[in-house]
Amino acid sequence: MSARTTRILGIVKNRPMTKHKKFISIAAISYTLLMIIQFAIPTGYFLPRSYVGSLDVGLRNKQEVLKELEHKASVVNITYGQKTESSPAAKTGITTDAKMSLSQLSKLEWTDRIIPFKPLYLSLKEKSVSPVVSIDKAKVKAFAQKSSQQLYKSPVDASATIKDGALQLTDDISGMSFGPEKIENALINRDPFSDVSVSVKPTILPAATQKKELLPLEKTFVAKTAVPLKITYGNTTKTVGPNEYSKWLKVIHSVPADTWKLGFDATALDAQTQAWAKEYNIGPGTTQVNYLDDVEIARRPGAAGRALDVAAIRQQLDDWLAAPSDVPVRLANVTLAPQVVATRTYSYSSAQLQQKLNAWIKSHPGTYQVAIRELNGRGREASHNVAQQTIMASTYKIFLAFVAYRQAESGALDLGTTLPGGKSISSCIEAMIVNSENNCAVELGRHIGWAKTDQIIAAAGFEATVLNNYDASGNLKGDKLVNANQQARFLAQLSAGSLINTTHTSQLLGYMKRQAYREGIPAGSRGAEVADKVGFLDNYIHDVGIVYTPKSTYALVIMSAGSSWSNIRNLAEAVYDFMSQ
Repeated sequence: MSARTTRILGIVKNRPMTKHKKFISIAAISYTLLMIIQFAIPTGYFLPRSYVGSLDVGLRNKQEVLKELEHKASVVNITYGQKTESSPAAKTGITTDAKMSLSQLSKLEWTDRIIPFKPLYLSLKEKSVSPVVSIDKAKVKAFAQKSSQQLYKSPVDASATIKDGALQLTDDISGMSFGPEKIENALINRDPFSDVSVSVKPTILPAATQKKELLPLEKTFVAKTAVPLKITYGNTTKTVGPNEYSKWLKVIHSVPADTWKLGFDATALDAQTQAWAKEYNIGPGTTQVNYLDDVEIARRPGAAGRALDVAAIRQQLDDWLAAPSDVPVRLANVTLAPQVVATRTYSYSSAQLQQKLNAWIKSHPGTYQVAIRELNGRGREASHNVAQQTIMASTYKIFLAFVAYRQAESGALDLGTTLPGGKSISSCIEAMIVNSENNCAVELGRHIGWAKTDQIIAAAGFEATVLNNYDASGNLKGDKLVNANQQARFLAQLSAGSLINTTHTSQLLGYMKRQAYREGIPAGSRGAEVADKVGFLDNYIHDVGIVYTPKSTYALVIMSAGSSWSNIRNLAEAVYDFMSQ
């Protein structure tokens, strides 16, 4: 190094810097450091003091923040009282777009780095954006309703029971209700990016019966079980200690008054009463009664019994429990009447038959005219209301057949004559008896003349029987009428062959045995042969016939109003059973 150079350096080295040069040097160094720091901040990071909702995302990478926000937004944490539950956000009806939310925030770009202090300026300014939220109100409401129902907890009442003779009280437990409106509002107003769960406070539901209401029972129980129970029955006296009868007690809740008290359990008390009854009860004897034709002819009285009255004793001990005392309770009892055993014998006379008929009429609904006339053997009879006329219905057809046969036997009628319907008189008689055909009966009556039929019937001794219910112009005026007495007499004379000749008698009875409607007398005659004719019109049901049994042949006339075929069958059974003895 030359001497000149050495001298110059020495001058520079020893020359002090000026203040102006120092300032420039410091500024240059500071600027250089600032730029180094500004360029050192990574690209794509959010500026300090940046918030999405309540979440600080400053100086954090966008992708990292986006991932966190999407995770937070996907789940909703809700605290119900002390219980926290997590649900997918989509299930609640509230969804958050994390990407859109972040797009509202600015990031530190490279152009911001070349401007001195701009990053510092930007970092000092707080930046906050609201989450971008979509709300499906219907779905939110449905979620809140369902959650409210699932979270509802019913209150549990305090209870009082007696077990093994001791009073036991249980605590009441309050319930909780989370109103759907509360849940709905909490969901809508929540910050989806917050770490704090949504809190919903419950409505406390107190129990209807609280333990404090039952505490007086403890004092009552002690008082009620302080005195022994003394009872007497017959010549027996017993003392039942509190430890024993306390087992029969129960707690009774009166709902309307909402009061609680102690009382005896009816089942336990009745069981104990039955145990006492085994020592006291005496069964009744038997009174033997003998009847002949339902008339009492002898009686041998039996001894009365006795028994504790369970229902009355229950009330007696309830009364004692209301005010326990040392006075013995005399248990109530009842006298038991002897059992009556009847022995019935029958002479199967007309009188007995009449009694049976009277009893049957009394026990069955409807109005009846009944005649029973035995046509052989003992000639027994019974009747009810036989003189009263009633509507004949189709039973008039056997009288009309009788008239036709009587006219044929006198030569006034040819049974082969064809009637307007195309059938002969003989064929019409068969049809109107066997099948109860109405047209044949009407045509035959007109052919003979209804007035003429009544004359012939009256001449035969059946004055109370009326078939002519037409006026001079042929119009209906009233009904065909008969009474049960005339019906029975007609059947008796028909059976005896005194009405028409043997051939016609056999023919008419044969048709009656074949008649199609068998629900009444034939059904009740237990398989016996029956020649009958039915009639049913409006409220009237009739069956008149002759029943042939091995022991008896009898005419049975049953004419009814407001009855039924089952009743007629039942009466026919009762008559058959009697007449078959």
